[in-house]
Amino acid sequence: MKRLILPADIFYEMLEHCIGCLPDEGCGILAGNDSRISKIYKMTNTDSSPVSYMMDPSEQFRVMKDIRKNGLQLAAIFHSHPVSEPRPSQKDRELAFYDDAAYVIVGLSSGLPHVRAYMIKESGVSELPVEVI
Repeated sequence: MKRLILPADIFYEMLEHCIGCLPDEGCGILAGNDSRISKIYKMTNTDSSPVSYMMDPSEQFRVMKDIRKNGLQLAAIFHSHPVSEPRPSQKDRELAFYDDAAYVIVGLSSGLPHVRAYMIKESGVSELPVEVI
C-alpha cells in the first residue's frame, strides 16, 4: 500500500468516534479495496484507557464476517492518542499483527485532530500519505 484514500464522510466519522471516546482511546476498522476505504467499523475499546486500546473480540469477529460478505478487505486499523502525538508507540508496534493493513492514528493532544497512517512490519515503520476525497 502506497497511500490511504478516505472519503470525507468516513474520515469525519472516524474523527467524531475518536473524539466521542475521550478521555479514552477510540478504535475501529477501515475496510475497502486496495488503498481506497469504503466502510468504517467503530469498535469498543475494552481497555477503557487513555493510553491503550483493545477491540472487543466478538465485535471483531462480526466485522471480519461482514467485510468478507461485502467483498472488502481489512485495509486499516485506527485508534486515537488522546494525550500524545499520532506516532506508533512501542505497544502499537508490538500489537501490529496485520502486515497488509495500515495503522491510522488520530492525535488529539493538540486540540485539533491530526491524522497519520503507517505500515508497521517487523522490518520497521513507514508513514503513508492520507488522502481525503
